[in-house]
Amino acid sequence: MLILDVKDFDAAIFDLDGTMVDNTAIHKRAWQEYLANRGIHITDTEFFRRIFGKHNRQIIKDFFGDVSDESEDKITREKETLYRGLYEGSVAEVAGLSALLARLEELNKKLAVATSAPKANCDFILGALGLESRFSVVVGADDIQHPKPAPDIYIETAGRLGVTPQRCLVFEDSPAGVEAGVAAGAKVIAILTGHTEEQLPNAFSHVHSFDEIQINE
Repeated sequence: MLILDVKDFDAAIFDLDGTMVDNTAIHKRAWQEYLANRGIHITDTEFFRRIFGKHNRQIIKDFFGDVSDESEDKITREKETLYRGLYEGSVAEVAGLSALLARLEELNKKLAVATSAPKANCDFILGALGLESRFSVVVGADDIQHPKPAPDIYIETAGRLGVTPQRCLVFEDSPAGVEAGVAAGAKVIAILTGHTEEQLPNAFSHVHSFDEIQINE
């Protein structure tokens, strides 16, 4: 059990994919199907090496080279539409998320989402979980210049919340996300949905689900 003191932070910022929902397998299937339809076949190992935790812009450049903005947008729309179709009807929160959000709200902590996911995916997930109204700030990759592992997204999110990154808890699941939160100066708690503790060594602490977190007054 991870025990946190309420006085140690003013806000909690949540990554989306792999953190609030354990959807890595769905994204993997969507990318594998999308690429296979274009003659590119990748193994599970290649997915985790070349795709997992990266922004679509980085992934598209890796597989398709330097493409126009229009082509990048088209690839992103097609892949994400495929992903949402595969995930429709089976979206479920990582255990304990709603209870933790309720506890944070009870303690008057500010809540935000900071995600590399496209806005349509973010809206899809928050809507499926019934959490659209729970977060006062939602920041996506389009809102910042440099994607994770750069700290931009967490600095921007903290700024919109009106707090310093040092007073934020950040919940993340990927190496890039953990590095982004740490670089911003936040206290990062790693959710072990897709990585081991050894793969996320710079996190403040590690849990397998939100059920393992207790906040004391």
